[in-house]
Amino acid sequence: MIVPVKKVKLAVLNDYQEDLLQNLQRYGILMLIPVGEDSAADLPEDALLERTEKSLRLIKEYQSKKEQSEAPQVIDYEEFVRFDENRKELLLKIETYSEEINNLKNEIKNIEDAINFYLPWKSLPIELSLLGRTRYTISRVGFINPYRIKSFVAVLDAVGGDYLLLDTSAEGQAVAIVCYYTDEAALLDELKNAEFHEVILPSNVKTPAAIISEKEKELAITQEKLNKAEMALSKYSESIQELELLSDQLDTFIELKQAPIAKMPRTVYLEGWVRADRVDILKRSIQEVTDIYDLEITDADSEETPPTVMENKRYVEPFETITEMFSVPDPYEADPNPALSFWFVFLFGMMMGDVAYGIIIAFFSFLYIKLKKPKDTSLKLLKVFLYSGLATVLWGAAFGSYFGFTLKPNLIEPINDPLKMLIISLIVGGLHIITGILIKAYSNIRNKRYLDAVFDQFSWIFILIGAGMLFIPDLNTVGSALALTGGFIILLTGGRKSKGIFGKVFGGLGGLYNITSYLSDILSYSRILALCLSTATIGWVMNMLAGMFKGSILGYFVSAIIFLIGHSFNIVMGILSAYVHDSRLQYIEFFNQFYQGGGYEFKPLALKLKYIDKVKVANLQGGINYE
Repeated sequence: MIVPVKKVKLAVLNDYQEDLLQNLQRYGILMLIPVGEDSAADLPEDALLERTEKSLRLIKEYQSKKEQSEAPQVIDYEEFVRFDENRKELLLKIETYSEEINNLKNEIKNIEDAINFYLPWKSLPIELSLLGRTRYTISRVGFINPYRIKSFVAVLDAVGGDYLLLDTSAEGQAVAIVCYYTDEAALLDELKNAEFHEVILPSNVKTPAAIISEKEKELAITQEKLNKAEMALSKYSESIQELELLSDQLDTFIELKQAPIAKMPRTVYLEGWVRADRVDILKRSIQEVTDIYDLEITDADSEETPPTVMENKRYVEPFETITEMFSVPDPYEADPNPALSFWFVFLFGMMMGDVAYGIIIAFFSFLYIKLKKPKDTSLKLLKVFLYSGLATVLWGAAFGSYFGFTLKPNLIEPINDPLKMLIISLIVGGLHIITGILIKAYSNIRNKRYLDAVFDQFSWIFILIGAGMLFIPDLNTVGSALALTGGFIILLTGGRKSKGIFGKVFGGLGGLYNITSYLSDILSYSRILALCLSTATIGWVMNMLAGMFKGSILGYFVSAIIFLIGHSFNIVMGILSAYVHDSRLQYIEFFNQFYQGGGYEFKPLALKLKYIDKVKVANLQGGINYE
């Protein structure tokens, strides 16, 4: 449900500013709003937080699975707000080793580049300082196209000179040539046909092989230094929770310092929103700091749009993320999540409709939640898939589908009776849309717009239910009566809000024209049949392909591979398709009946917990436990 909020205006003496804001953040119940010019500026803690996050990413690379604690991190509030200088020293030590490791890695990269540079010339038997021009000869090294070696040899034989074929590399065949300097110009001109390009090697009194050997020893020493530095750094992975705590502390501190308040010569003024059911906790949080304050709590003005606070039961809560992907509810409308939580899993299960697939979806969702312990949106989505997997099991049992095999369907076998499945899909669609109309009617009744509920919602419910009954022979009469009653109500009242006589008279006819929109919406639910058939058909095809290879040990092995890959593909594509089309039916067909949206989320000043699972706050007495 959507919880009402109250507007808060509060003024306290400057001396209590820091303690008040810290206590408000501790309780996490007041959403502050800007009351003046935004004076937010960069804080030293911003840079420190960035350094902490960078060190955390680094140290987690060296954390072993044994060191990854599965137990939730729970600490007392007093410990959370206490800054320990040892954590900063720990951060500095990690950064020191990190810098050393980066320098050593760069040094290793440079050494390896040098070795790779000299490798093609490793077989060159002379010192590099002897290359070049002498009194009578000139020697050069370079690369030629490996496919032009014959032409290269022919040129040297024709012009005069000697050569040595060395190693190959990505640049080509390494060669060394020597000739009389009088033949140099002619030789270089002819070597163009062999795509020769010269390489200038640094002058050195050592051979390339000696240089490489020296570099390899240097590489081994540097690698040993790197191993020691990484081993020293890995020991700090045991203290990773200290860095995680420091990160959450800094994030919380920054949130506190950037709180939007207005400072006056002697007082501090702030405005915000508080849940109506937590006004007493707000007063207590202020009184714990000071008895000298001015507090005004009122309803929102007609020109103001308060934030939206949603509070639902444990099962319904995860579906809030589905709604928020479309839009946050308006604070004055009905919460769509209770109805959405039922219809989303109901339609998802119909679209997948396989017992084995549902068990796999539910099992892996549950396993991921238990092992990885995701938070916030990720956790909510996984719970949605968990519940949807269970619904898939139930619909799979109704269809008698198990990994694409049909075994005693309890309701219908969609692949063999698609027409009946289409009718069921359209009936479900009609009920889904009627649910949305009922929610709109409830909203009107709650706001004391009783006539609007009768004329604009119940009239259409009569028409839709009556139209459905027309297809049942025994209910034709009742269905006709209901449909005509609904149509008559719309015809008489559809133009009641129009100003002119013409609008009042013909408004009902325009209202009745909306029947085409409802029919179009209901026909959209034929996609349930399409997805149900596609999942069943692909599963059946994979079973048929797997069965074609049976008969031998190798055949059974190939059959098992096809079965696993085929059904894995079908499950993944089925989940994606069911999620997308289910969401579309909710957003367009269902929400279109009643949902306005356009709200914004209630985000109180609170502790920022990214890594810590829970902060225990003493004497909260009805406040919020941070998780």
